[in-house]
Amino acid sequence: MKKTAWIITYKLKKGVDEEDFIDATQCLHDEVLSKAKGFIFWQQYKQESTWTDFVMWESTDDANNGLDVGHGTIQAKHFYSFIQMTTCRMTISEFVKQYERSL
Repeated sequence: MKKTAWIITYKLKKGVDEEDFIDATQCLHDEVLSKAKGFIFWQQYKQESTWTDFVMWESTDDANNGLDVGHGTIQAKHFYSFIQMTTCRMTISEFVKQYERSL
């Protein structure tokens, strides 16, 4: 069983308040995703106008099953209402190896 990540990039719609988007993300995390089987963490990154979400799961099965967890929920609809869906790209990747700074 290998840890598996969702790696998702996207842009927000014009005029979106980033703090409102972050609040929507927190709500989706707290009320939906964090309760899914195998969920480990969700990190958000931003470079200029491109956002990247890194969501880690215990296994590939958990990551695949997680795709349906928020489907149709108010929290997911609110979260996605901020995103330009035509810019959204997602990969699901299995963990291979971690490299760390040596002391």
